Amino acid sequence: MASISGFGQDGPYHKRPGFDQIIQGMSGLMSVTGHPGTPYVRTGIAVADLVTGQMCAQGVLLTLFERERSGIGQWVQVSLLETLINLMDFQAVRYLNEKEMPLQVGNDHAARMPTGVYQTADGEVTICAAADAMWRKLCAQIGREDLVSNQLFAEQAGRSKNRVALNVELESVLRTQDTAYWVRKLNKAGVACGPVYTVEQMFGDEQVEHLQVVRAVDHATLGKKFVLGQPIRLSAATPIDNKPAPTRGEHSVDILKEMGLSEEAVAHLQREQVF
Repeated sequence: MASISGFGQDGPYHKRPGFDQIIQGMSGLMSVTGHPGTPYVRTGIAVADLVTGQMCAQGVLLTLFERERSGIGQWVQVSLLETLINLMDFQAVRYLNEKEMPLQVGNDHAARMPTGVYQTADGEVTICAAADAMWRKLCAQIGREDLVSNQLFAEQAGRSKNRVALNVELESVLRTQDTAYWVRKLNKAGVACGPVYTVEQMFGDEQVEHLQVVRAVDHATLGKKFVLGQPIRLSAATPIDNKPAPTRGEHSVDILKEMGLSEEAVAHLQREQVF
């Protein structure tokens, strides 16, 4: 059996209603999201709901493996609060071990720079060049090798501490060309770089189209609808037909017959409005 709750199956808050936004606030996630000095902000998706479901699925798989070994089934318990605290990862561990309070840093990485979003001539580009080797490549590609020897930015600690000055230097060059130019140039040189898309632009990207993340299904009452495919690929899996979610009770008869009930027994349940 598997259960998902807001705060856990016991403890002082176990009977509280738990919703994604409440958990984002209580987990500390909102306190590190947003630009410095601005009000705390939630993420744009229901991250607690989504990831807790995945955690629960992993727990079920783990327990099935354990049952094969021990023959004993278990109760899998997952909570929204524990999941988001776990996702706080290095931010939480920084506080636990160094007593360093995580703060809002906008689109920058909290401890590894340069990792952030920068203005270009026609939009924005996101760059991750925190590793020293990639940092040197970035400086070479934008024609600012002088930054490598600058004592403010020579070491990772300095780049993080002086992030505002560093971003000004980088953006002064990045603004001279459009996003597509920098994405091509930097990736070719091995510097992690990408555009910042709207949802519409994301679906138009050639790699996204290649991955076929969008599937079309024909629903009995809603007609043709578009859904997102599963992101997990299995090398030897048999492709499945694109089918919509079933309507309420659509497969009840088939499932009951597979369980061994006779047609008479199923008909009796229908007459009694059990399903």
